[in-house]
Amino acid sequence: MPVSLNLLRGGVASSNSESASKATTFHQVSKNSRHIVSAIPASEVIRRLKFQKHPEGGYYIQTHQELAENPSPYADNQLRPLATSILYFLSVDNAFGVFHMNKSSTLHALHQGRAEYTLMYPDTTPPRIEKVILGPNIELGEKLQLYVGSNVWKKSSLLTEDLEFAKDSDDTSIRERVGCLISEVVFPGFVWEDHMYLDKESLERMWGGEEGWEEWVPYTKE
Repeated sequence: MPVSLNLLRGGVASSNSESASKATTFHQVSKNSRHIVSAIPASEVIRRLKFQKHPEGGYYIQTHQELAENPSPYADNQLRPLATSILYFLSVDNAFGVFHMNKSSTLHALHQGRAEYTLMYPDTTPPRIEKVILGPNIELGEKLQLYVGSNVWKKSSLLTEDLEFAKDSDDTSIRERVGCLISEVVFPGFVWEDHMYLDKESLERMWGGEEGWEEWVPYTKE
């Protein structure tokens, strides 16, 4: 069915189908960024997908675990599932996750909304920092997928401008439609023994006495 989109005027997708007309709304957030307000509101995502709160922040549910196992080169050749997957969700009320690291590699795939990922590579002192936005604005360099390799610290958070947009909007439903829903596929598969959180003391040590580590303290695990 053809759908006409009012991209630049912040309009709503229009068609002969009422459900299609409500599916996607485009909003101008700033001069340099346009993000898509999520089609599925946060409360419905959490309820229908049976999400639970993640210890790192946000919400998650495991969706698959391979029965077959192989020795993992990242875990001293201990047996791990070939792969596991989860759905992960950030909402306005649960807007960021703390720094954590997996021994296995992870592929992140966007479903709706957007979030900023901060990657911290501990092989240099101080660590190299990389920021990537998972989002629909591909013309602005946002990514639909993000690969994170073994032993890289990462955290995710909703963008400040998106949170301000949600909180300042006169439309109360917007708050329900600002968030980020992704899939994560971990390979070899995830087990908690291969996972760790970043604490304040470890963060400071990575900077080797230099300044700059303090800004990341709110995203460490106590």
